Amino acid sequence: MASIRTYNISDKKALLSVLKLNIPKYFAEEEFNDFETYLSKNGKTYFVITSKDKVIGGVGYAIKGIEQTGVITWIFIDPKYTGKGYGKMAVNYCIDILKENKNISMIMVRTSQHAYKFFESLGFKIISIKKDYWAKGFDLYHMEQQI
Repeated sequence: MASIRTYNISDKKALLSVLKLNIPKYFAEEEFNDFETYLSKNGKTYFVITSKDKVIGGVGYAIKGIEQTGVITWIFIDPKYTGKGYGKMAVNYCIDILKENKNISMIMVRTSQHAYKFFESLGFKIISIKKDYWAKGFDLYHMEQQI
């Protein structure tokens, strides 16, 4: 069984190690430093997924615009733990937080061709696709879900 808790700076090394396990299958090498920068600026809205006190992944959220669009950010799971429902649990955790803000009417995710089907299974719809957006071979799939 996994649980989700708020990120703290002592989780950084473990999260970076788990992210590395997802490169190059789900993330481009170029994104590694982007995530490190993201954590330093957005740690208050980032969460770690743990199993038996071990960090196995992370997920975050943001609010864009005048609090009308929620965004799911930087979700990844240690490949040894995929397919067990932890990703779904993590995304739903953030969606539940975003739904508490009554001004938010839509949730967005920006992912790649390697993960968009996961988000489709959670009710997100493809809005647009941009080839080689994240890096060569990593297309942007802009997806949204009305709430």
